[in-house]
Amino acid sequence: MRRMVVPEHPVPMQADPFRLGQVLRKVRQNAITHTPPTGQISSTLRVDGNTSVISVVDTGRSIPADQRPLIWIAFPRRSIT
Repeated sequence: MRRMVVPEHPVPMQADPFRLGQVLRKVRQNAITHTPPTGQISSTLRVDGNTSVISVVDTGRSIPADQRPLIWIAFPRRSIT
């Protein structure tokens, strides 16, 4: 089962729409790939003060703890000039 929870009103954000979309698609695809057909995937967008919080939670396999620091290597920090 897949579920998406979003606020009733638009949530303003300052973000690069291309990069944000890229990250969200990858995280969501990983959840779909690693969650069994009987599992659950939930995506949530909520506002916490001045911060927008996006979460994707699934019942699939977890990333081994020693590999978690490596997941962001494909998205190196870039300075804004």
